[in-house]
Amino acid sequence: MIPDGDDGIELPIALRLGLTEMQVRKILGSPTLRYRGTLYFSHEYKHTIRNEPYTVYNDVTVALRDGLVWAIRVSKDSEN
Repeated sequence: MIPDGDDGIELPIALRLGLTEMQVRKILGSPTLRYRGTLYFSHEYKHTIRNEPYTVYNDVTVALRDGLVWAIRVSKDSEN
């Protein structure tokens, strides 16, 4: 659990706990997959680091409870 105050995680977008599913879709677009009360958003793109090609994966998982965002999981991975 993240404590209240200035120690929380900041995202570069307006995604936050308590939003409705429609608000999440307005921010992130259509989910890659929806399973029950969970929305999965996956984005893959090519990137070059020190003249080497990489594939970067951004994933956001949003859990809904009673129609509102209850949990958010964000991950970023890369491979070359």
